[in-house]
Amino acid sequence: MAKPRCAEKQLEVCRWFINEGVPPKFQCCMRLSEQRHCLCGYMTKPVFKSYISSPNGHKFFDICRIPFPRC
Repeated sequence: MAKPRCAEKQLEVCRWFINEGVPPKFQCCMRLSEQRHCLCGYMTKPVFKSYISSPNGHKFFDICRIPFPRC
C-alpha cells in the first residue's frame, strides 16, 4: 500500500491538543500515524518544529503510541 502524500493540513485536527494540552482524539492519532513518514520534513519548518518539540508535542506522541521522530 502506498504512503499517503505529505499534507500538513491533515494534522489540523491535532492543533487543539498541542496548543491546549487536551487529550488527542482518535482521528488525530490516526492522522499522525498516516503522516509519520513526513514528520522529519515538517520539522524543517520552524512553526511545526516548535509544536512537535514542545512538551505537549512529546506527550502527544506518547498518548498516540507513536515514536517521537528522530531526524
